[in-house]
Amino acid sequence: MLRLLRQLLYPGLACLVLISQYAQAPTPPETHVLREFKPGLKQTDPQLDRWLQRIYEGKSPSSLSDSEFQSSLKSMDTATRVLWDLKRPTPGTKDVTKDTLKKISQGDEKISKDPLFPYVLQAILEAPQTDTADRALARTLLLEKGGQSCPRKKAFLQDLRTTERQTLKVAQARDYLEHFKEFRSLNFQEEALRLLLAAMPPAAEVELRKELIAAIQPFPRLVGENALLFEETDAPVKGSLASIYAAEKSTGDGQCEGGQKSLIKAIEDDSEKAYLPLVEAVATKLETCWRSKGDKARLAFWQEIEAPLRERYGFLGESLSQRRIGLIYWGRNEFIEARKIFSSLLLQSEKKYPAVHADTLFAYARVVENEGEFEEAVEKYRFYTELYPLTEQSNQATSSLIVLSTLLKRSDDALAFALEMVEREAQKAPDDRDGANLPMALYWAGKIYFEKNDRHRAEFYWS
Repeated sequence: MLRLLRQLLYPGLACLVLISQYAQAPTPPETHVLREFKPGLKQTDPQLDRWLQRIYEGKSPSSLSDSEFQSSLKSMDTATRVLWDLKRPTPGTKDVTKDTLKKISQGDEKISKDPLFPYVLQAILEAPQTDTADRALARTLLLEKGGQSCPRKKAFLQDLRTTERQTLKVAQARDYLEHFKEFRSLNFQEEALRLLLAAMPPAAEVELRKELIAAIQPFPRLVGENALLFEETDAPVKGSLASIYAAEKSTGDGQCEGGQKSLIKAIEDDSEKAYLPLVEAVATKLETCWRSKGDKARLAFWQEIEAPLRERYGFLGESLSQRRIGLIYWGRNEFIEARKIFSSLLLQSEKKYPAVHADTLFAYARVVENEGEFEEAVEKYRFYTELYPLTEQSNQATSSLIVLSTLLKRSDDALAFALEMVEREAQKAPDDRDGANLPMALYWAGKIYFEKNDRHRAEFYWS
């Protein structure tokens, strides 16, 4: 049920935020600051204020008559006009797309020099009426000329997520590394580098070893997940580490069974219990290898290595396997089995293993949310944000609290959660803010204030 509600809810939010921020704002959204609200101080620019007036009066692009819409287009700059056309599909929208791409390719600066240029390309990419050739051209233009914009970041991440695992060429990987340096956002760089490493075959990792080490040095989690990069390979590698290398190589070659045998040997040989982070990283890659063979194969893999993990690393090893098994059950909608596993892990980890407890609590909250048990999900997410406010999942938990409180008609709670996230993100540098969750919090804060007839605060958060 919740998935359906979100499928209906989120596109509306995205459209509202997109048009409000992009279609009338004079500068790209990622350059806006979060200003302190002060009564009596005008918080919005004139263009946004005019847009808000049209929304309040029911004059959004989708509600205008054809004549009103065409009249509105006459007063707009080229980039804004294209965005409005794409957001209100008509029989001629496909011609607008082709004409726009032609102008960009020919160097028309009215579009290519406009701050909204990357967002025009993103809208073309995401428009259902865009054909395959135009979508490929828009993607190429966005990656080449999109600057440090959010759409270009999104395009890079989408590129890496859809790259066939372990097939990335050295030249492609080197190009990605150079492009990533252009962005200031550490959050983006870390996510992009993680996806890049997941897509690279072992041979490419060896060739680009020094460049990869330099790129991931600022990110402790990436260093821990890819510690093999830092091991000198000139001297012969023996023991547990050699088996870990063998497991990773087999995984990269698509030999899942061989990789599994090597990993179990690595676990058994790790007498000093020094390589659990490496074991976890390689096990996660192995699960990806087994994924192509179906959920039963993934489940059997984690069940097979659970006993060796428990015998060598105790609860930490066992919990690694149990959490992955719980997630697989959840993905198969086997909620009862998933609940049993996560409930047991929560009890065992509460006092001695905070990292395991945090990860399990968040997973448990997602399971009960997906079941439609909203009251229990709110309780678990609230508990999570109170215990672990500085984790990377904290904003995701807060986003769920906003949505669930709204569905439960608790607008004051939803507002409190939205403002909590905004306050937390406002303390960060603009380029390090959470581009995935913050826009939704800003939207709901504005919407709830508007419903409370607090126009000034509504405008502030919407701007």
